[in-house]
Amino acid sequence: GQIAAAVAQRAAAFGVRVIAASHRPQARAAGVAEVLGFGDLDRLLGQSDFVLVCCALDATTRGLIDARRLARMKPDAVLINVARAAIVDEAALFAVLHQRRIGGAVIDVWSHEPGLGEAAAPAGALPFRELDNILMTPHAAAWTAGVVERRWRAVAANLDRLVRGEPLANLVQGPRVQAPGARAPGGAAG
Repeated sequence: GQIAAAVAQRAAAFGVRVIAASHRPQARAAGVAEVLGFGDLDRLLGQSDFVLVCCALDATTRGLIDARRLARMKPDAVLINVARAAIVDEAALFAVLHQRRIGGAVIDVWSHEPGLGEAAAPAGALPFRELDNILMTPHAAAWTAGVVERRWRAVAANLDRLVRGEPLANLVQGPRVQAPGARAPGGAAG
């Protein structure tokens, strides 16, 4: 994806040999030395100094980095997850960090994150904060001044399109899901 490609390009500029695992091993981004299929992920984990998880969450990636795969990582390797919490088995990650079987982790996504209006709570369901070999961030890795500015520009541009009757950009099409308590077509509350 775009995040992986951007990271690969920047890492390669610093002399890092970037190897990617992908559902589409034929696609290679700039800076990527080699692209392997997910079937080679176990071998890749065993030779990597850093493992960056930045894939989409779907049926094939849920639990992708489980206890068995974490055990394949080098003892000094660092796992970085900026994707979705459900891709990495949180309990297994806590265990390998607590037992110091990997070098560390940088985690930006958690199984439990406080919602709007909720009091701040420890991330995840386990006491990661007690560990000294993890860097924890509050699902904020993407929030930069540039991102915020681009998002507002995109919203403004879409409002202009809406007023002009033009198709909206970046529209996600899918089944309509009704919010709890919202009025369904015909007037009945859901």
